[in-house]
Amino acid sequence: MMKVLRRCEHIALQKSLLVTAGIFLFFCSKISSSKVLSVERGEGMRNHKSNEEYEAIIRTHANAVYRLAYSYTRNQADAEDVFQEVFLRYWKKKPDFKDAEHAKAWFLKVTANCAKSFLTMPWRKYVELSEPDIIFNQPEENALDDALRKLPQHYREVIHLYYYEEYKTDEIAGILNRRPSTVRTQLTRAREMLAKILEEEEP
Repeated sequence: MMKVLRRCEHIALQKSLLVTAGIFLFFCSKISSSKVLSVERGEGMRNHKSNEEYEAIIRTHANAVYRLAYSYTRNQADAEDVFQEVFLRYWKKKPDFKDAEHAKAWFLKVTANCAKSFLTMPWRKYVELSEPDIIFNQPEENALDDALRKLPQHYREVIHLYYYEEYKTDEIAGILNRRPSTVRTQLTRAREMLAKILEEEEP
């Protein structure tokens, strides 16, 4: 089942690459225009990363950010909104990272926070839940995607971080600000709930 989960997320990502590439170019243009303005105003460049550094960071983490955003929203348009907000926060805060793992953890933590904030916006009360906008080739992939949509949010996020991003439960606890024991319990219950949903939907 978890192999199918990884495949679902991979195909979902592939089907959104063109849109994500467009967002990537948008951020690159924002970075460039911001750098030009800072020079025109006579601001020092010491605290500014180069265009190449920004682009490398965005390119490196774009897929992971989009995957996690989609795991929360299960909708491409909403995932793209979360994606944009995450990189806007990065662009504004300009954090320094100790290493690649620190950077990835920062982006996933911000993505989780942005997705949760997005899903609790008041206007969303008046928005009907949309049908899946990504259709897979295999029936079992569509069944699993539908089952994931039915999981509570706090179960979906631990499933994604554990199986797709391959984080350990202690690391997931740090990203989600939960106790490791809580993450382990949620992971167990999420597996059980997924299995039950899939079993009930079998013809």
